[in-house]
Amino acid sequence: MAHLVYLTRHGLTEANVRRVRAGLTDVPLLPEGREQAVHLAERVRGFGISDVRTSPLRRAFETARVIADKLQIPVTNEPGLIEVDVGPWEGLGESDVETLFPDEYEVWKHRPTSLRLPGHESIEDVRARAVPVIDRLLELDTPSLCVTHLGVVRVLILHYSGRSLDEYGAIHFGHCELLSIRREDGSYDVSHY
Repeated sequence: MAHLVYLTRHGLTEANVRRVRAGLTDVPLLPEGREQAVHLAERVRGFGISDVRTSPLRRAFETARVIADKLQIPVTNEPGLIEVDVGPWEGLGESDVETLFPDEYEVWKHRPTSLRLPGHESIEDVRARAVPVIDRLLELDTPSLCVTHLGVVRVLILHYSGRSLDEYGAIHFGHCELLSIRREDGSYDVSHY
């Protein structure tokens, strides 16, 4: 058994360039984002990846489709990999959130697991839907590549590294960066490539 999953973040979008929260907004990739996906596909060729699992949001699905087409493997939607629903923060930049939601922003920056904001999905809820996807894929005979979003990547890195989800803001992960999650003898190894 492989007990191995690869994980990446979708390619670059206009929302990323503008530095605003896209959340569940269905934005497309920029041409640079598609190029990032092409480069990642070339990079993982020969890794034995049997399929691509993706968030159903357009930016992730387009990234997954580019990679899958290059590697000639199937793509499957995984709703558990969808981005964090940021509710009222959708479309806002950092300074806008800080100005409009000063108390909540302070909690988010220092204790994100304590944030309770109507319409904003909790970090624990993200973990509850994303971890079962990865655990299931770790049972397969060959590795899958999961295409998801920064919020989900942060949660998965922290979970499988045994770290507190309150370290959420300390995790930096670029577009089409690559990491692996490997399970062996009941423990996990999270490695960046």
